[in-house]
Amino acid sequence: MNLYSLRHVAKEILAIAILDLFPGTQLIDGDVDEIGFSYSFSFSQGILTVFSDRELEHIEDRMIQIIQEKRPIKQLEMMRENAADFLDHLGQRERAQVALDQTSNIISLIEIGAFRDICPGPFPEHTGEVKAFKLQRFETDDGSVKISGTAFFEKHELKKFLKQYKEAAKRDPLVIGPKEGYFLPYEGEWVYLEKGVRLLQVLKNFWEKEHIDFEQISFSDSLDPKEVHVALEEKKKIASLSMFKGDFVTIKCAGEQELEQARISSLQFMEKAFKIFPFDQRIRVVEQKGPIEGIVFRVSDGYGREKTLSYIEVERKRNVLHRSLFYSPQVWIAQMVEIGVKI
Repeated sequence: MNLYSLRHVAKEILAIAILDLFPGTQLIDGDVDEIGFSYSFSFSQGILTVFSDRELEHIEDRMIQIIQEKRPIKQLEMMRENAADFLDHLGQRERAQVALDQTSNIISLIEIGAFRDICPGPFPEHTGEVKAFKLQRFETDDGSVKISGTAFFEKHELKKFLKQYKEAAKRDPLVIGPKEGYFLPYEGEWVYLEKGVRLLQVLKNFWEKEHIDFEQISFSDSLDPKEVHVALEEKKKIASLSMFKGDFVTIKCAGEQELEQARISSLQFMEKAFKIFPFDQRIRVVEQKGPIEGIVFRVSDGYGREKTLSYIEVERKRNVLHRSLFYSPQVWIAQMVEIGVKI
């Protein structure tokens, strides 16, 4: 069992604790990533009007009890439609729909006593295997509550992570961005404020300088602002929502030798950018084999979460290279804000 499997079990223990403390709650969706787990819930009307840190403490205490009881864990496999009917019968309409939306005909479920949920295996023998966990935060959104936490095999690993997490929180772009005037979250996008627009311009200027000899390649429209109304410090203000589309370049080559030259020059171009901004100490290179060869540059934030920063793809049969330095402008801006790039 790996760390991801352990965290899957931890989020299911969280779901059990929620149902124990708040009967009738709807399980919406759970997730696991490099740093922990999360689960979103919809509470029945009148059961819980305000969610606070106090509720988080009660939930954590209940999880500890469930872990100490060493409840047996089983893995069930069902046909997709049968799993949906089963979950609907348990009163979990949202999870039943999730089952129906699965592409596989066979669905993996976890069983802990009378509790069942969609969850990939493998699983440990009992809940007591979750020896170190911590609920860290909650977010409320349109009547639902998302609870996030983390879990490790050993307590010393958890202690080390929580120390790292505390330090990373001080440079969290989602905290610093709005506070220092870089951007504001808005309907799943970012509204770039004055400092954020200047960072985008820095990226655009670097790109255009490096491609001055490539007349056939043009940078995607980086600043196509439109006015949106956002709430900031309880006042309505107007900010520019930058429609920064990134750079997606296709280079058609005359043959294998020219294609290889394009691949090498693209690697040098990216490495230069990573050192200038500078991200080189945080980047992990992932090579992908197949009909389309890929080189993916993934960057870690202060929490240890990885996201794609840039990529190169090579189609050798067609002698074509695709590349994008600014694959995700939001990831670039977040990194620049986190490490304190001066503008």
